[in-house]
Amino acid sequence: MGLLEYWMRQCGFDYLSDLKYQKEWYSIITEMDHIDDYSIKEWQDAVSYLTEKHETCLETPSQARDYLIRCLNS
Repeated sequence: MGLLEYWMRQCGFDYLSDLKYQKEWYSIITEMDHIDDYSIKEWQDAVSYLTEKHETCLETPSQARDYLIRCLNS
């Protein structure tokens, strides 16, 4: 199961696109303690999908999570 699908299921959403339009999943990402279970590629894909920005400078899952949180807070 991919990272986006994990968040979708944790939130009880039926569709992946629900992640873009509903913010219930925000607490899941901020409290996620198994960040490294997913590759940097998975995190980059999640960032790209949710922010519509392609960030290749993200080198670790922690950087990607922090970047995603900052984007969602702005």
